Amino acid sequence: MTSVKFLLGVTLVLMPWVFFDILTIGTFGLILPEACMMAVILWLTFLLITGKRPWHLPQSSVFYLLMGVGVIVGISAIHPLVGGSYGEIVQAIKTSMHFYALWAFAAVCIVARVTTDEWLPALRLSAIQSIGIAAYGLYQIPARAFGWPGGWIEITNANYATKIDSFAVDTTQLALQFGDFFRATSIFSEPSALALYSATSLSLVAVPWLTGTKPIIASRALVATIIIINLLALFVTFSLTGVMLLTIMLATCLYVHPRRVINRLIVGVLVASVGIVAADFKIQEDVGVSVLDLFGRRISSIATGKAAESESEIEGESYTQRTSDYEKSYEAFLESPVIGVGPGNFSNSDAGRRHSVPYPSTTWGSVLAEQGMLGILAHGGLMAVLLFAGVQLIRRRGDGTENTMTGLHVIVPVRVLILIFVGLTGNNFVSNVLWIDVGLIASIILDEGRRQNRLVEHTIRIDKEGTS
Repeated sequence: MTSVKFLLGVTLVLMPWVFFDILTIGTFGLILPEACMMAVILWLTFLLITGKRPWHLPQSSVFYLLMGVGVIVGISAIHPLVGGSYGEIVQAIKTSMHFYALWAFAAVCIVARVTTDEWLPALRLSAIQSIGIAAYGLYQIPARAFGWPGGWIEITNANYATKIDSFAVDTTQLALQFGDFFRATSIFSEPSALALYSATSLSLVAVPWLTGTKPIIASRALVATIIIINLLALFVTFSLTGVMLLTIMLATCLYVHPRRVINRLIVGVLVASVGIVAADFKIQEDVGVSVLDLFGRRISSIATGKAAESESEIEGESYTQRTSDYEKSYEAFLESPVIGVGPGNFSNSDAGRRHSVPYPSTTWGSVLAEQGMLGILAHGGLMAVLLFAGVQLIRRRGDGTENTMTGLHVIVPVRVLILIFVGLTGNNFVSNVLWIDVGLIASIILDEGRRQNRLVEHTIRIDKEGTS
């Protein structure tokens, strides 16, 4: 295994462990996956400047828009740097530095030409690891109900703790209680994060299975285990985000491979339905609560408009908070509609102060408020190009049964749509989750372009004397 494969493997294995610091400086906490991302960036940069890897500058809209996002974040910092207070300037610099440290991961994956073959072992490890993380989420259901050990985990991320301290919440996992049923969180801070993790893990194995493409894991038993346990974990999170992500995954598979998917989808839905009903029966038997009934009531409250009117039967419904946050983001956007109020400066905007909101709860709201129209165009353009390129990738490869690749190309549209949708419900713009996935998706798209002889790129080679 090469050094790049090893570092990518460690990065993806540690990617879920975002709420535990390895180093704390004031209110900044260095988390494990970000430390690994820095290691990948530094190592690939070393290989580039020493000539052990050539520089690749692809003539691709994916590369151009990624660079554009980086430029726009820098431009948005002009607002606080020119007319802001000392606190606003410091915040803009801190957030910009954090953003560029993460964004650089995706950029260096392109420039150093990280291939799908180098990503593959890391993705296998990530999928296999999901069995343990999902299983722990399932264990939490009886553990929290009956007071067993390990039911809760303390969060040590200084960044996260600082944010929730504004709401006088202890730095422990957040999971609403319904009778003796607590929503599962596994190692994450709240249920929707586990739902996102399980959905992305499913995309690695369920999408190739549904579409009949070459799987990244050869063992059918292991693939089945990963699918079943992650579906059950999604269920016990009681998360509408998880339901929507699963729906997006299935709908995308039907769109790109309608004939291949339908038979397997029917089988999968039938088997999954039996498993979920059995799990619900067991939960109801143990804690006296039907999760299926909770889902029905929650969906009904949104469909009938009760959630929007704060009349939901489900306590703690997040639907109203997110819609309200978009309104506040729009108010901040109006203060500087072209370049935004600046990186990390939503809380320092008039809207942020007026509503006492430290940060937007969604990616799109954050980009709109802090980077303005330029930011929305750049980030939206990047997501659109990645999605379009992913769909074109599959169509050009026919039914995807060729053995020239591992089948990773079929996951691209699903992963992009997950990023887009999660951006509507959660704020991941300055996070490892977004930029690791952008690096992965871009690597697959560009690598496939090379395999199909459709990609034009400039290659710069640096010799040992440092000349090109």
